[in-house]
Amino acid sequence: MKFINYVGLLVMALMLGACVSMKESTAVNHNGFEQGISVVHGLPKILPGKSSPIPGVPYVFILPDSAATLLVPIPFVGDAVVNQMHQSTSNAYKNKFTAADPYEYALKSLQKTSFYKAENAAYKLYPYAVIQQGYDDIYRVSLVYHVEGSNWVGRYLYHLPTTYPKAQFVNTPPSEIKSLQTELSAGADELSNLLKRDEAGELTPHGKKATLGSLFIVGGRIAGVVTPDVLAYPNIDIIEEASDYVIARSAGDMKTDGQSGGMLFGVHYFHRNQLHTYKVTAEGNK
Repeated sequence: MKFINYVGLLVMALMLGACVSMKESTAVNHNGFEQGISVVHGLPKILPGKSSPIPGVPYVFILPDSAATLLVPIPFVGDAVVNQMHQSTSNAYKNKFTAADPYEYALKSLQKTSFYKAENAAYKLYPYAVIQQGYDDIYRVSLVYHVEGSNWVGRYLYHLPTTYPKAQFVNTPPSEIKSLQTELSAGADELSNLLKRDEAGELTPHGKKATLGSLFIVGGRIAGVVTPDVLAYPNIDIIEEASDYVIARSAGDMKTDGQSGGMLFGVHYFHRNQLHTYKVTAEGNK
């Protein structure tokens, strides 16, 4: 019973910590994208805390916290060790993903829309991929559209269906990433479509709520100890669902640590099997 209480307190502390600077995810003004969106090759200034960029390509790693480094008693030493380890891992992959650059897929997809504008656009789109190493040594990849303009920031996330065991991911040569290329292309088209739908007011919450949890949001052990499949976020807006997918919208803090909910904010496209917890708590308006 004490262990159960300990788990519950840790999960609650994580959720409350992630809520310190919670920002609502809102749609851009109606027809706002008519002022144009340009695509930027690079990372936005706002990234999940403790994420490590991969040099040269718009990818970031979110690696699991270690209980050992979290318990280091000397101030700042724990974070310094973790950051060095994470950046070392990121640097090792800098040549691996040049053949699967999220920018190329986003650009190709957005050029098919009416609101793409190569120059002098009011909005900037930063497409990048997040690679999250789970507590189970599985790598999960999410394609992110970070869009910002005057007084507005939006984030759209497509969680790729293929996952990669650590050994396979580490040893896969750059020439053998066809599944990643295919899924990034499909994800870019899905996110471009979500942009259009959001601008048209089609992704507005209509009262349907759910408690939702996914290893694509938090994949590492909580505090380096507790498995993340006990963590689920309440009152998430469910925009649309079918037998094989769920589109959800959530508030969040984009700057909080990746393993503390930094991936929560925005509009998510989940495949059903990517949710370890999904319980509808309010049906809303049909």
